[in-house]
Amino acid sequence: MAGQCHRRAQKNRRFCAIIAQDNPRGFADVICEDDLYEETEPRWKAERQRRIERTATEMAACAEMLLRNAKDILFVDPRFKPAELRFQRSLQAFLQIIAARPPGIPARRIEIHTGHDETAGTKAFLDTECRRHLLPIIPHGIQQIELMRWDQKYLHNRFVLTEYGGLMFAIGLDDHYGSALTHDIVTLLEPEPYAKTWQEYQRDSSTFTFIDSLIIEGIPA
Repeated sequence: MAGQCHRRAQKNRRFCAIIAQDNPRGFADVICEDDLYEETEPRWKAERQRRIERTATEMAACAEMLLRNAKDILFVDPRFKPAELRFQRSLQAFLQIIAARPPGIPARRIEIHTGHDETAGTKAFLDTECRRHLLPIIPHGIQQIELMRWDQKYLHNRFVLTEYGGLMFAIGLDDHYGSALTHDIVTLLEPEPYAKTWQEYQRDSSTFTFIDSLIIEGIPA
């Protein structure tokens, strides 16, 4: 019975390890109390930074733990372009992780935050671009995504933010697509900068100037 509960928990909500009094079945991801020492047990320490190749697969794998568990998910890239494959591929990989979650862990909101300037085009133009290029890559089961635009001059950094924490991508949320910038450094935000950054990208933010938003309807499960 304990083995069945262990397998069910790992399948439904991924984790690094379970802390238990003993481990009679020898599960690799169970840490016994007597063996738990913060300085020597690597699973007790969260990975703070990772150098990755800028491919959709590696970018999504880096954010997988957050994307599998969070209910509020914000993708932030001031230069996001829905018509460009380099953004489509990574976004699709992120969304596939969200769509594969068990029914008991629904996503409450999924948002893309980007910048707006005089070259960005009208809201109607953006809506056409999103329907043409993003709608086909939204996995079955994701009901909607909201794209939110802020005044470009206030934005620079790139993030994947959730109610649990956030990651900062130094270069962008697009794959390298043959460019010279083939690798990126992804950083897990510390609590204080995370909290401030999370608040900055809420709709009622007083830090940035909100321009507009639109809804991209997906296909319900």
